[in-house]
Amino acid sequence: MDIEPDELTDPQYTLMRTKSCPSCRAVVKRRPVPVFMVKAIATALRNAKPSSLGLLGSSPTEAVDEDPWNGIFPSSEMDEEDVRDDEDDDSDSESSEVEILTMNPPRYYGRTPFRTIFLDSSDSDRIGEEDGFDSEDDDANENEENESDDEEDDPRRPRYVLPHWTPPTVSVSPEDYDISTDDPPDTLKLLRRGCTMEMLQNYDISYRHSTGIVLYLRSLIHLYASDNEDSEDDGDAEGMHRVYLGWSIKLHPLDVDGEMFVSDLLEDIKTEPERWQLTPRTGYLGKMNVRKLVPVTAVEEYDTTDSELWAGTEDL
Repeated sequence: MDIEPDELTDPQYTLMRTKSCPSCRAVVKRRPVPVFMVKAIATALRNAKPSSLGLLGSSPTEAVDEDPWNGIFPSSEMDEEDVRDDEDDDSDSESSEVEILTMNPPRYYGRTPFRTIFLDSSDSDRIGEEDGFDSEDDDANENEENESDDEEDDPRRPRYVLPHWTPPTVSVSPEDYDISTDDPPDTLKLLRRGCTMEMLQNYDISYRHSTGIVLYLRSLIHLYASDNEDSEDDGDAEGMHRVYLGWSIKLHPLDVDGEMFVSDLLEDIKTEPERWQLTPRTGYLGKMNVRKLVPVTAVEEYDTTDSELWAGTEDL
């Protein structure tokens, strides 16, 4: 290795340059233990035995005063300071980590069924207890949601069902109409459920609490069928098609006589058969019982006592 002349005269270079053992060429990083110190220890041990005093050839105290590594290795004070500095750095780094953890406690992701919760380390002891209750509630809610989704997605589940009883939709007072004895007995009830007086005069319509509004038609194809269309028809409503419309209807404001309503009804029976239930009438050849269906989501459940209360007045 080339060494500049100036470096040989620089004490700092001598102290800091790489050194190796002259025997084994191992790199020497710290000051070796002086041999004279070993000799001094051995001499101190031998001094305890009088027979060994004459074996020592030199005074150990003289050797102790000499330092063969002086100027070659950094002094022991410098080494100790370096060690202390390293320890202080480690201690400072550990204390800094403690302070950081104290100011910002670690946060953990806890998994509960169907969601992720963000927890402080101080709450970790309560995770087990809280999750026990949350998981039960979540399981119940999830099961209900799954059942609801399954029912909606189930192709076997009907989209339309028979309607249920509902209370009247129109407020009508007997004084509002001049109802005579010649009018159908169900006139007031039908007016309260969406029919008009003109519609009741044009069509055969009845109402009972148990069956709802029933419209009687000679034909399910033509709005106005001639009396000669069905030779067996004697004009009696009982020999016609019966169309069950539920417990209330709603007419267009301009549809005063119900003609538009019935026309749309017949068209809907042909084009939307899933909205209607058709069954043959027993004892009337070629006649049908037609029941209007409603969407499952539109069915409203009313308390049984409500229906019974109205039954006492509607079927008089």
